[in-house]
Amino acid sequence: MAPEDLEKEYWYLKFLYEATHKKEFSMAPPNEALIEVSAACNLSCTHCPQAFMVREKSLIEPKLFEKIIKELAPYKSFIAFQLQGEPTTHKSLADMIRMVKDNGLKSRLITNATLLNKEKSKEFISAGLDYIYFSMNGGDKESYEKVNVNSNFELVVNNMLDFLEAKEELGAYHVRTRTSFVFENQNKHMARRYKKFFGAMPFDRIDLTKLFNFFGLNDEVELTLGELLKQGKKVVCEYPWRYMAVTSTGLVRACIFDYDDDLIIGDANRENIMDIWNGERMRAFRRAHLSGDFSQIPGAGRTCLRCSTPCYKANVWPNSFAEEAEKMYARGHVESFKSDENAFERKFEYMKKFRKKWMEDIMNTHLEEPSVVPEDTRDTIDEEIALVQKAPELLDGLKK
Repeated sequence: MAPEDLEKEYWYLKFLYEATHKKEFSMAPPNEALIEVSAACNLSCTHCPQAFMVREKSLIEPKLFEKIIKELAPYKSFIAFQLQGEPTTHKSLADMIRMVKDNGLKSRLITNATLLNKEKSKEFISAGLDYIYFSMNGGDKESYEKVNVNSNFELVVNNMLDFLEAKEELGAYHVRTRTSFVFENQNKHMARRYKKFFGAMPFDRIDLTKLFNFFGLNDEVELTLGELLKQGKKVVCEYPWRYMAVTSTGLVRACIFDYDDDLIIGDANRENIMDIWNGERMRAFRRAHLSGDFSQIPGAGRTCLRCSTPCYKANVWPNSFAEEAEKMYARGHVESFKSDENAFERKFEYMKKFRKKWMEDIMNTHLEEPSVVPEDTRDTIDEEIALVQKAPELLDGLKK
């Protein structure tokens, strides 16, 4: 095993242990650092707080980004280009991806793909991008554009397919691709169509994800941490031991979902990022979660106590050090999934041959699936939809 892989394994195991043996001081660095390179977005998705944000919608300064990356580099934290904005609105994104790679870290880009094209795709891949997640919250033009307001379904789908072509042309089979569909009342009738169509193409994962309540913004999700604490239930959120969030201005948040910066714990412009991770404000935040007493945390009434995330089993990870370590050794690497080169090549051949027909089919609302599908496409759609349709499973011992 290469020395850099041993380092990643060491820090990952340390994170797993600290996250499953929680104390206010974390001996492990953040497993993931979410860095907002842009707070601006060109869309107004209905489940996103972007339209309600009152803070400045600025772009990060590349020098500040470089400072943060250099401070995280010794700890092998995973770098995610995400928070509330669209990362591709930053003209220096490729340079920042390269900074991450040059410092021995891995990166993930979450994008609505509206500003992507084949040239940019090749630029990002060549810079060293490891993961890309596409937001695709619909199964046809109408359902997608109802959720992703101001977007264009056909443009976005073509941009996603162009990225797959760029990946193949560069032989970049290591780049993981994933599509994400946030399952909610207004689009859930399109989940099957989404899975059928995008499952035919050479994406590594075609995901359905549950809706997050964003502190009451999305009222389809009702149960909150505050309600449980009133009932005397003890619930501890995993995220203060797992994630770090840095905004485009360099402010560091205690919570990745804190879209209007109510829970600021430091400023990366003036402080070392790892000093902030275990600074007094972050330790106080962890103490509040461990004790259930948020009275000393300004802003918790607007955020943590109105949050649904800690209430459900799907959001609790990791919960067992031994189980997660065993899984890591069984798969032979730290990453949760890797590209299947053989599967990609088979489906890419399908895409080369049938892309035009597939595009005609997906724009035809009378069709529920492509008229031609790859022979080896697995159909687990019913199971996946049934799982995401179920009411979220509460943590053990919790009743609504």
